[in-house]
Amino acid sequence: MKLATKNPWWTSAVLMGAWVISLAALAADRQPAAIQGTVTGDVSAMPWRAGKKELGWARVRVWKEGALCAVTRSETGIGRFYLQGIPIGEVELEVFRPGFKEFRQKLQVQPGQTVSVSVHLEPDPDYGLIVRPRLGVAETSIPGDQFTVECQAPESASQWKVRLATDYFSRPLDLLKAEYGPRAVWNGTKPGWQLTVRTPPNTPAEMYDLLVEFQDGQGQRRFSRQAKAVCIRMEYPDSFLLMPYQDFHLNWFVDKSGPAGEVQADYFRAASLLNPLFVSLGDDVGFEKNQHAPPDDAVAMLYYFVREYLDVPVYLAFGNHDAALTAEGHEFYFGPRWQLRHIGPHVAVVISYDLYQAKYEMPAEQRRWVAELLARLEADPQNRLIFLAGHRSPFPPEKQEPFFPLPFTPQSRTWLSGGRDDGVTVEFRRLFMDALSVRSMHGWGGLNYTGRIVRIDQWRRAELLPQLALPAVAWSGPNNGVQNRLTAAVRRVGQQLWTPPEVIAGFCQLPPRWEGMPEIRQARLRFVMPKGQYQCRGGQIVQTVQSDCGKFALVYVSLDVLEPKTEVVLEPK
Repeated sequence: MKLATKNPWWTSAVLMGAWVISLAALAADRQPAAIQGTVTGDVSAMPWRAGKKELGWARVRVWKEGALCAVTRSETGIGRFYLQGIPIGEVELEVFRPGFKEFRQKLQVQPGQTVSVSVHLEPDPDYGLIVRPRLGVAETSIPGDQFTVECQAPESASQWKVRLATDYFSRPLDLLKAEYGPRAVWNGTKPGWQLTVRTPPNTPAEMYDLLVEFQDGQGQRRFSRQAKAVCIRMEYPDSFLLMPYQDFHLNWFVDKSGPAGEVQADYFRAASLLNPLFVSLGDDVGFEKNQHAPPDDAVAMLYYFVREYLDVPVYLAFGNHDAALTAEGHEFYFGPRWQLRHIGPHVAVVISYDLYQAKYEMPAEQRRWVAELLARLEADPQNRLIFLAGHRSPFPPEKQEPFFPLPFTPQSRTWLSGGRDDGVTVEFRRLFMDALSVRSMHGWGGLNYTGRIVRIDQWRRAELLPQLALPAVAWSGPNNGVQNRLTAAVRRVGQQLWTPPEVIAGFCQLPPRWEGMPEIRQARLRFVMPKGQYQCRGGQIVQTVQSDCGKFALVYVSLDVLEPKTEVVLEPK
């Protein structure tokens, strides 16, 4: 008897049914999942909050197996957030707002499911432990350098540990000395600790969070973290860019939803690509009351932008449109209201608490501090560049009296100031600069809303570029370590994402056409890739770092953007 060579009808039916079930299962797996929720917080200790517990502009992120899957923020006034395209299986939800403890929760996500959560954030009692450096107002160091961390902790504190961290890797700092003093912090006015630390050799060039840990008198471990508080560079350059700004006005956009609410992120994205020595937002950052948002929603907005997009230091000086946060609020989030930062041996940045705050009155203590500091910096010939982050007018217009003397003359130091729309070039040996504004620029309205850039060339020439549109980068896929081939398209002129509302456009005269930088040298990109070895087309790999978990490779690429569009491709060797 011959065996049948064809499957019986019932076999085909079973196979067909299994195939249909498989397709259905595959389709279900591909159904988008989502997470939605509301963020509230205990704000009783924050008088500037006026009691409202819904927290707009909290940062919300979702992770799966170490890869960042989704990022958003909660909405101003109502604290709601919504994330879609969430991968199936176990994920981790992370919610953070400055001044509160970080919230983390593991969730099981099913195909097509929308998971609802309620997030309530508790105050972080150790948020103010690190006096300086703080969020974005960073210390800059190179491997082998020393710098100081100031901490407001009790004299009984012991067993200090200090380290740097990103989302993917961390590095301990060498703790050389820990000294307590009754006037050791807050510009020598308050008790606390000075920690002298050293950046170990081979520390990757990156913008890091700063983590400080100690044991208190009761034997409890205490911990504090400040985001993007230390910038490590491979060397201190002799030629570099600066991005000075004034009147950033976050408050104009903090209560907007969608692209209008996040358009100012474009500035920070562009800054990370251009890799200037630092960004200065001058004054009037925009910590001001809004119809729908309390002033610290703008602080959380700034935190979101700096934490997600900025890879260079940002220096702030608070203005009359920041006063709603109060001096107490400023100090809670940013530490001392006037500070000094050294960037290498030749650059000093004086961060002053607005030069016309409180009806053009300046505290005598601040006047004295700024005057003595500027005189001391001017007397040291090592200081080739002194930058004053503050309002550009050094005197109140009614009195025409200087707040403090400026010890600079054309013979001793060239002065480059703002207030002009065209470009200017100065030759110098030593240079003084303050926050640079532009007549037609007030508030940031997107990549095609023009910016200011200063180019320093070998400590000989400072070129203030005319108004120009900033660049942008578009990725071919998620830059989070899940693809082993990734393309970044860099444009010298970013896409026009949003048109400023009429009230702003009427206040700021827009240029007749959008022009970018004539060329961009040594722009910087960071690719997050699966662990492996890679080669690059369109740029040069300058550094590769393995993640702590061993799953990812962070590949840093330098490129020159000479054409309107340049593509950089990273792929396995």
